[in-house]
Amino acid sequence: MAFAILRAEKLKTMGNVGGSLAHNYRTIETPNADPSRTPDNSHSLPTPEAVKAAISERLPEKRRSDAVLCIEYMITASPEWKGWDDDRQKEYFDQAKQWLEQQHGKQNVVATSIHRDETTPHLIAYVVPLDQETGRLNAKKFLGGKAKLAQMQSDFADRVKNLGLDRGIEGSKAKHTRIKEYYATVNSPTPQTAKVDRPKPAIFETTAQYGDKVVNSVLEQIKPQWESMAELTKEVRAARKEAAASHKTLIQLQKRVKPYLDSIRPLNLQQRVTLDNMMAKTSKAMQEERATAEIQKKQQQEQAKIERWEKIYSNLTSDQQVKVEVLMSVIAEKFKDDPALLNQKTKEAQDKIASNPMALDNVPLPTIKTQQDIDIAANQQESNNQRSR
Repeated sequence: MAFAILRAEKLKTMGNVGGSLAHNYRTIETPNADPSRTPDNSHSLPTPEAVKAAISERLPEKRRSDAVLCIEYMITASPEWKGWDDDRQKEYFDQAKQWLEQQHGKQNVVATSIHRDETTPHLIAYVVPLDQETGRLNAKKFLGGKAKLAQMQSDFADRVKNLGLDRGIEGSKAKHTRIKEYYATVNSPTPQTAKVDRPKPAIFETTAQYGDKVVNSVLEQIKPQWESMAELTKEVRAARKEAAASHKTLIQLQKRVKPYLDSIRPLNLQQRVTLDNMMAKTSKAMQEERATAEIQKKQQQEQAKIERWEKIYSNLTSDQQVKVEVLMSVIAEKFKDDPALLNQKTKEAQDKIASNPMALDNVPLPTIKTQQDIDIAANQQESNNQRSR
């Protein structure tokens, strides 16, 4: 049996919102996330700043100092749910978002994200808890008390039951888990307990002898697990060191982008989104320009090498030029089935000749008439090269 899972967290300050967004947008270390899958995550708004701006725009000017500014919802399902592997995953998150919009009003569901880089995919939603009747912040209307939380769970489960998901046992002693507690559970390491079999005592074996045998047996049995744990500990330390370096880099980047963030703070949500889109296009254009410049640089380097070789070749005597042509013909025939290797060997030969053109005078000039002559010349050239080394 697979269950629909719905969790909620009250965010009372913009600092709380910022901390949540840092996890959501992976701007801080996330131990339970796989960095190689993070690009698979999706966000309805491009940046944490855009989400903050969207929340601020929905907040009434007059509000209590202790009012809940935002509710963070986390929606997922049991890991064993079969829908993770087919189109029901998308349908589940679509229905979840529609349910939130029905509960709070579409305009108050300001941002959503889907994380696919953790153990189980889940949807994160940021909702401004405005009472649509009074226009005031009123988180209690949605999350106030056990009865409302239980009804919320039942309503949501009823909405998605067509996808093969059930509600948890209603009326059980299990309490509502906050999002922070949920992640703390996910991130907690599973204790490693070694199972040890005690050896049987032998006939006429003394207590001391049996004690030594037990110690040796236990050590032998737990050795592989302790070695594994030691290796894991080493990896954890290395990961922490890397994370510390990444955090330092993050701090440096934050200092660099601070002037930009200060400059966009007066802008409204639409202006920020427009600016983000313009910057994304500009960044893409700059990347394309850099790629084009890199290609042109490589082409110029190759052309410079060709011109350098042509200059060296033109300064050779006629006999030396003939010997070069023989050598290049031999290389071309020998490596004709491997263009990359042919290019490499040709460049190596040209570099050797460029470094010491006079060495060609010591190479006899064969008379080439047939393919066999070329092979003979190749063998002679290789033999001469070995002797010269």
